[in-house]
Amino acid sequence: MMRNSTLIRQVISVALLLFFLSLTTKSQTLIDFDDDAKWIRSESGTSIIGYTTDHAYEDGTFRATGGEACRITSSDQDGVPGALGNYAWKLKDVTAVDWRITIASGGVGTFSMKIRRWDDDPGPYYQLEYSVNEGTTWEEVAQISNETLDNLSEWKSFGGTINSSNENILIRLIPTRGTERIMVDDFEWTSFVANSSNSPEESKVEIWPNPTSDFIYGRGELPLNSVELINMAGTKVKEKILSGGKEFSVSVDDLKDGIYFVRMLTVSGRESCNRIVVVH
Repeated sequence: MMRNSTLIRQVISVALLLFFLSLTTKSQTLIDFDDDAKWIRSESGTSIIGYTTDHAYEDGTFRATGGEACRITSSDQDGVPGALGNYAWKLKDVTAVDWRITIASGGVGTFSMKIRRWDDDPGPYYQLEYSVNEGTTWEEVAQISNETLDNLSEWKSFGGTINSSNENILIRLIPTRGTERIMVDDFEWTSFVANSSNSPEESKVEIWPNPTSDFIYGRGELPLNSVELINMAGTKVKEKILSGGKEFSVSVDDLKDGIYFVRMLTVSGRESCNRIVVVH
């Protein structure tokens, strides 16, 4: 009977691990701004090709708006198409521009967008950044300038890694000084996947044993603020405040068998997440 019970637990462990591996595929989405029906004209009545702050483009969980900005077609400017398909965004050459993308749900792993300048004189001076806390704090990703555009008006890809499961993740472009106009097209992102290799911080956290039956132990190279265990329904079932500690242990002997997410938040506000399997 003991041998049969052990065999059953081993089979369950293998099955859960295979299921766990099947969940690590990232979903990738491209927004090319080419669907006329998804452009939303300003409530002020301004033409879609006229600058304003509230034109928008909506597609599922994605929304882009802000500015002053407007829609532009593929007609050449400085010898380069103004859009990669039918349409793109054109951001005005004023310092008050604040153009934002919102990803409402599903989180973000990595993202990229294509950017080009209007021309080289005056040069563009924009900053690309993101926020995982609805704009409370921002992380710089890249500077957009003649130098970072390789002194060309060709389209170039800019992007970065966020790796957060939060809702309403924001990505924005803002000028850093007097600037030339820029165009934006082909925004692409991957959804958040726990235990993915997107985050440079995530690889610095070790969690063992996995599968486990009583405790999990963890060690990180970066100071951790807290550790949470979340079940497959998205409910937080455990939380431990570390306040800067780099090592932790969490009891799981009272949890049901299954897969859980171990969500770790660093003191600097970064997030990483791993999956574990609990089998008693």
